[in-house]
Amino acid sequence: SLQDDQKQLAKLQAAEQQMQRKIAEAKKRLEAERKRKKAEAIARARAKAREQGRSEAAAEAQATAKAAQGDYKGIGKQRGTLPWPLHGPLIRHFGEHRSGEVTWKGILIGGSQGASVSAIADGDVVFADWLEGFGNVLVIDHGNGYLSLYGNNASLLKSSGDSVRRGEAIAQVGNSGGQPQAGLYFEIRWQGKPVNPASWLGR
Repeated sequence: SLQDDQKQLAKLQAAEQQMQRKIAEAKKRLEAERKRKKAEAIARARAKAREQGRSEAAAEAQATAKAAQGDYKGIGKQRGTLPWPLHGPLIRHFGEHRSGEVTWKGILIGGSQGASVSAIADGDVVFADWLEGFGNVLVIDHGNGYLSLYGNNASLLKSSGDSVRRGEAIAQVGNSGGQPQAGLYFEIRWQGKPVNPASWLGR
């Protein structure tokens, strides 16, 4: 039994590390793409200003300000008011003992197979794939260091790089990743650290 616990613990820790690595890689790619698009927009604005005999510096400032409007501001100010990604019973609570020294870093919400999972806030999908221990998982970057994670899905409706809006359907409930019953595993992370999602969601 102790050996089984240690194996399970090692498995969970490996899955967690792999997920963090994949998210970091995806975020890097997304940031590079954002920078490239911003540089292209500035170059276009400067070229247009040159043709029209206007100030290139003013055109660059305008293009930079416009690009910044599209940046996500995080979810810090929406604490306690965010919509639930799925309505259902709370099966596992944040911080609850899971296995060995591992505690739940998110919550598990019960749901019926195929039910719709919604994004809690606007953001960009930084990861959408199958991961050991998490099943079909989707991660959204909300800006300012905030991420939300949706795991154990039957299927994913969005791909990495997609922009999503608050309340938009992003996945379908399932039990991928070894869960005994259908439900959604949900996390919120700030600066890479899991926080209690229940305190961020509306009553």
